[in-house]
Amino acid sequence: MRFKTIMLRLFTTFIICLSISFNIGFYSQHVVLEQRRAANNIMLNDKFTEIYETLEAISAKYNIVADTSMRVQHYAKPHMVYQDFCPECGDLWGKKKENVIFVPIDQLSKLYEMERIVLNLPEQTKLSPELEPPVNIETELTSLLLILKSQSSFVHSLTQIEENTNHYIKNHMHISPGRIGKCPECIELYEKQTTLTQPISKKRHEELLKIKNGFNASTN
Repeated sequence: MRFKTIMLRLFTTFIICLSISFNIGFYSQHVVLEQRRAANNIMLNDKFTEIYETLEAISAKYNIVADTSMRVQHYAKPHMVYQDFCPECGDLWGKKKENVIFVPIDQLSKLYEMERIVLNLPEQTKLSPELEPPVNIETELTSLLLILKSQSSFVHSLTQIEENTNHYIKNHMHISPGRIGKCPECIELYEKQTTLTQPISKKRHEELLKIKNGFNASTN
């Protein structure tokens, strides 16, 4: 009887130790997984932040190019009277709003921060990278795709502006500019710009043409 009691106690102790060991191992594994998840989340946040900042810098350059192109077109056409959406016309002849001024964003941010300090307003708290929710890859990629599509649309508009500017500077005979205006010279230039070419010797090109002509003749 005493032997059975000892064995029962030993077995119970073994089970308790095994359970404790399992729980410790499970908890340690959970901690490691959480640390990896946090590290991966920080890495993904950093990468997506870098992508967004790069796209923002590209957009800023696009805005400069677009504004400059429209101002060049103002003088290339030239605009003799006020034209809507022309920044140069706006600077020269546009009506100024006396109750509105444009302030650089950096200066305005500093003024808002000074206001917050002086008026003792609450500061907006930001979550640390460790506390931020996990990055949703699908959501981030959808957002990036939307930004890229909007930039593609913007570049398309910028291309049309450049076509119009080239049309007026070169004094094309056709009245309407660009492909939209069906100007033959603008269309020819666009096809030249968008057709991919590869250098090849004239002799080799003639050989390929002869093979093509012979093949076409044999199949007809």
